[in-house]
Amino acid sequence: MTIKEQIRRDLQSLSTGWPDDTVPDMINDSNHVMRRLFRCYLDGSYDNQDDYTQNCEYLRENENKPKRLRSFLIMRFTSYIAKEYSCHYSTAQKAITSAFSKPDLERLTVELIDDALDLIRD
Repeated sequence: MTIKEQIRRDLQSLSTGWPDDTVPDMINDSNHVMRRLFRCYLDGSYDNQDDYTQNCEYLRENENKPKRLRSFLIMRFTSYIAKEYSCHYSTAQKAITSAFSKPDLERLTVELIDDALDLIRD
């Protein structure tokens, strides 16, 4: 299995612990492992406190600027995937875009923005 295939598989995987076969996917389940780990990446758990500080500053400055938030979150999520799978940014980018339909990718981006804004809502 290639890295790209593994990323796709993990992004499309179903969450565990649900009682039936209508298991929410990454878009619908804020507890999906990839979303939880992405929040850890944003809060500096992967690298350091400076990342957390910089992310929060950017989010506060651009909270009401949807296009900037969208670009920032796409870049950060792609960087997270590249780090998680030890691959090049472009490989992560291609895997992410091939894992979802365009409408689902847009929905995911909205959810990731909401997850990120939780950092500054306290």
